[in-house]
Amino acid sequence: MNTRDELAVIVERLSSIQQAIQDQTKALGGDRNRQCERANEPIRVNGIFRLPEDLETQRADEHQRQHTTQKVIALAAWAAFVAALAYAVIANLQLR
Repeated sequence: MNTRDELAVIVERLSSIQQAIQDQTKALGGDRNRQCERANEPIRVNGIFRLPEDLETQRADEHQRQHTTQKVIALAAWAAFVAALAYAVIANLQLR
């Protein structure tokens, strides 16, 4: 083998080594990026918040009172509507 062929083989091997180094560098860079992304992920904490039993009872009572108040308001609104309707009918009869 002559010198020129030996140099060509050396150049070919060096370029393959260079390519392998570049491939490894890219792979390691990708691993580092994934590790950084994992490190930047927010920590999720799942928990259950419970109020003391007396506060839960108090909240339930308050909710029931509000619900009852809303029902009374709705009933009063319907009664006012019926009264207004009756007034309109009576006024119409008087007009005739």
